[in-house]
Order: sequence, then C-alpha cells, then structure tokens
Amino acid sequence: MILSLSSRTKLLLAVLFLLLPAAWSADPPKADLEAAHSNNVGVALMNQQLPGKALVKFEDAHRADPSSPIPQINKGIALIYLRRLPEAEQVLSAASTGNPNNPRVWYSLGLAQLDAGNQASALTSFQHAVEVDPNDADSHYYAGTVNLALKNYDRAVEEFEKALAISPLHASAQYGLARALQRAGKTDEARKRFQRFQQITQQKIGTIFSDNYGEQGRYATAED
Repeated sequence: MILSLSSRTKLLLAVLFLLLPAAWSADPPKADLEAAHSNNVGVALMNQQLPGKALVKFEDAHRADPSSPIPQINKGIALIYLRRLPEAEQVLSAASTGNPNNPRVWYSLGLAQLDAGNQASALTSFQHAVEVDPNDADSHYYAGTVNLALKNYDRAVEEFEKALAISPLHASAQYGLARALQRAGKTDEARKRFQRFQQITQQKIGTIFSDNYGEQGRYATAED
C-alpha cells in the first residue's frame, strides 16, 4: 500500500514524538561532566600561573575520563612549568602514542625535551608538530631554534623563514634568523634581520618568547 503525503507526514511525526523523550533524557554522562569541569578549572588555574593546583585538577579530570586525551596533555604541560621535566616527557610521550595527529602534544613534548637538554629528541618532536600543522609559525620557530643549537644553520634559516612567512611580526623568529645567518657567515643579511628585529621590538608590534606560561606559543597552553 502506498501512503499519501499526508499519511507519511503523520507517520513521521508519530515516530519523532516517540523519540523525543529519549533525546531529552540523553544527558552527558556524569563522568564526562566531572572531567570537563575539573579540566576547565585546571585551565583557569594555569592562566593564574598556578601550575601546581592546575595539575591536581588535570589529574582529577583524567581519572574521571581516562579516554579523553585533553586532561593528559594538559597534565604534561603543567609538569613542564613545574620543571618536572622527566615526568612531563613521560606523560606527553604516552599521550602522543594515542594522539599522533595532535600538534599540541608534539609541541609540548618538544618543549619538555628541549628544556631537559635533549635537543635531538626535541627536534624530532617539533618536526612532528610541523608535519601535523605546517601553518603554525611557532612550531617552525622551535624547529629552527633546535637546528641552530645543533649547528644545522641552513636548516635553521629555512625554518625561521617559514615562521616569518606565516607570521611576519614573529620577533623571536626574526632574531633566530639573524643569528642563524650570522653563524652561517652571511653577515650582511644577518645585520638586516637584526635591524628588523629591533624595529619590531622597539615599536612593540611583536613580542619575544619567554619561559613564562602563555609566552611560548599557543600549543604550549592548556586546552579547555
């Protein structure tokens, strides 16, 4: 039997009416809500420069929802700013295994390894971050910084130039490029880059990276 249009409409409305109560009652699981709340409190504490208290909240969030990578990555970031670098590297390495396409985990892992003096591993991590998000100027900057430290001057120049192509007012990348050119013996080019760096900083149109939370790139900050 072929239903008329009005009959089909009535049938559809009847089915929707039966399904709506179930949809209204489909609230998020309590564990998910607890994890989200604890995680977001941790993010707020990080913004207040309180990584120790934030770490407790991220651990609470991870226990409430072990399947979510966000609290685990945030925990690793908090450990970096607590200078507990071996723990940070361990946590972030574990997080990277299950989240290889997350640039935040590779970027933060690179920071932990760089701060610990493990330059070779840091370079690998920042290269992963660049592969996942090639349009992130900060990842290119850190890849350039590590290459500069390893005396890979041509590669460092290439990474700093990529960072500046994405973000022309990236003061730290401008300074890094000047140093890389200088070490490579290209003094005239290096002088121009130093002058550009001074112009950016004196006019306050760009800022220099520091070791403070929130001043090492967006991927070095905790995520809601």
